Amino acid sequence: MQTQTLTPFIEKTHCTVYQHSPTIYEYWLHQATKAAVDDWMAASLEVVQQMPPGKLPHTIVNTPTGIAPLNYTMMSLRNWMKDNPEYAYTMNGKLALMLPNSFFSTTITGMVKAFSRNKIQVNVFGINERQDAIDWLVKVTE
Repeated sequence: MQTQTLTPFIEKTHCTVYQHSPTIYEYWLHQATKAAVDDWMAASLEVVQQMPPGKLPHTIVNTPTGIAPLNYTMMSLRNWMKDNPEYAYTMNGKLALMLPNSFFSTTITGMVKAFSRNKIQVNVFGINERQDAIDWLVKVTE
């Protein structure tokens, strides 16, 4: 699967969503801030509301400017799940994290798996490895 020119699917102030396929979405966080996390959560709700019932979104989270505040991100994810229980099943999807090289990558992967009770398949990619992330998501969804 080749990446085409990226056209925004959803645009927020601090986060832009790109749709790579009917089930693969990339959330590009413009900054590593709480505001970017808030926009990511809002955009996530918009995405799952547009998906057919029972379909799982497979997600790329691209944070080229650094890692978003971890505690705030985890708290926001918990609140998102609590506020949107009808979409809790979406936490069984696949997640590709595009992160700057960081020793936090392993920690973040472990936190996501623990948060999802190992229901999310997670893989970490560098910020210049979008096509590898897409290819991995396509492979694990086939």
